[in-house]
Amino acid sequence: MSDKRRWTLSFILGILVGAAAMGVSSHYYFCHWKNQNWQANHDSRRREFLNELNSKLRLTPDQHQKVVEILDARHKKMDEFRGTARAQFKQMRGEVQSQVRSLLTEEQKPAFEKIVDERNKKWEMRETNWNGK
Repeated sequence: MSDKRRWTLSFILGILVGAAAMGVSSHYYFCHWKNQNWQANHDSRRREFLNELNSKLRLTPDQHQKVVEILDARHKKMDEFRGTARAQFKQMRGEVQSQVRSLLTEEQKPAFEKIVDERNKKWEMRETNWNGK
């Protein structure tokens, strides 16, 4: 194997290892966060924010209702963003996998496919956990 190809493979594998480490740490963080009743925490933070605004700013009932509507709209946008981001991450993972696959020998490809399949199953589990299915 040439030095250039070895360096390229090492570089790409380094990126994959870094991405895997990031994936594991974010999986732990988000799943742990979700498992601690994310929705209840979200609702609690929202109530605290509204209570603080009401007590410190003395919102009128109309202002309070408009703040609630603003928060509802933001929550909806965040859900949409998460969906879009997931699709983009999935596309990027596919691109990285294709690029790495193109560097591998025929003997290396079956092992790589096994790695990819295992990682894809983990991603599906994360999405299932995140979506609460």
